Amino acid sequence: MASYSPEKREGKRVNNFIYREKEENLICQEGYVSIGKTRQEDGYLYYFSAATCGVCPQRHACAGNQNRARVYVSDSHLLYL
Repeated sequence: MASYSPEKREGKRVNNFIYREKEENLICQEGYVSIGKTRQEDGYLYYFSAATCGVCPQRHACAGNQNRARVYVSDSHLLYL
């Protein structure tokens, strides 16, 4: 009998963003990468550059009325991924 381990996916989805576990960042639909994260209660707040979000055609879809996208990911959701 041979053991089988399924291949681990490189990018996992968090809403419309892709989470990269090794780099500990998010990638948006346009391919921009989050520039940092801060600890928030029971998770992390990932944030993107205001310069790149300002010229992004999808800005209003993910950033809303803010000058840049911010995405909260809870610790339990990270474990799920």
